[in-house]
Amino acid sequence: MNQNDKLKILQTTKRVLLIYLIAIDLTLASIYLISTILFGKSLSEFDFNIPRTIPVLFAACKLFAIGFLLTLASCWRRHELPKKSWLLLLAVGTAFLYVSQDKIWKIHLLIHRFDWMPEFKGGGIEWVFFYLPIILLTIILGYRQLIALWRAYPKSTFFTVLGIVMFLIGGMGVEVIHAQFFKQYVSQIAVSLNSTTAIVNSVKDTIEELTELLGESIALFGLILFFSFRLAERDGEMGKMESKI
Repeated sequence: MNQNDKLKILQTTKRVLLIYLIAIDLTLASIYLISTILFGKSLSEFDFNIPRTIPVLFAACKLFAIGFLLTLASCWRRHELPKKSWLLLLAVGTAFLYVSQDKIWKIHLLIHRFDWMPEFKGGGIEWVFFYLPIILLTIILGYRQLIALWRAYPKSTFFTVLGIVMFLIGGMGVEVIHAQFFKQYVSQIAVSLNSTTAIVNSVKDTIEELTELLGESIALFGLILFFSFRLAERDGEMGKMESKI
């Protein structure tokens, strides 16, 4: 198989993969939400809040794939990457490898609040105060490398960053908003909607987890674009690849 054939396969595969991943994301989120509405609780095999269920393992596999591809991207033809961007790729890749394990084992739930830490109105999610500084530090230290990657590979970087931002919004942003503004009013919201607390919480969980899942799928799509561009770049086909995306 020559290089052009490989590029054509990648060209076709990445779009099909994204469609399949998004379809699975929507299916898993729908099963969770609909089963909660119908039965008052979700089917145990599809519960996002129970370790090692089908959606949790699916998400963990995608997170591991993101971490692996980012780490691979930092090593493969490192000298050709712009402005030491391999350091950023390696750091973020390592973080996603960890997050993939955290998804399965719920390591973040072992983090407890210290007296000196601020507290959300609804309580809980103390892990935010540990992870948020790490995220901000990575952005501060790596923004130049990110800009360099954006200029060299704009489309793949855009989709990868978009996916990661969506993942963070789902995994952290929705949790923070819920804990700060809605958690203490869940019972009242349920009564006003003639619903139950479990259903109201399941809507929040569905929004949170679906945003994470879609973000993971988009990030994977971006990384496949990145490797497609790098293969094309090596063989002088970069312009053709750009025009086909």
